[in-house]
Amino acid sequence: MNRGVKTRAIRLDLHKCLAAQRFMKEEVIRFFVKIVKVGTSR
Repeated sequence: MNRGVKTRAIRLDLHKCLAAQRFMKEEVIRFFVKIVKVGTSR
């Protein structure tokens, strides 16, 4: 395995991690918004 392929794979993994973190953050925000809406509707 040459260095170029390895660094590209690492960069792709990092990008996947960042995308996953962003997705999780959006899910958490959506979850909190739902809780707040339910709380205020009562």
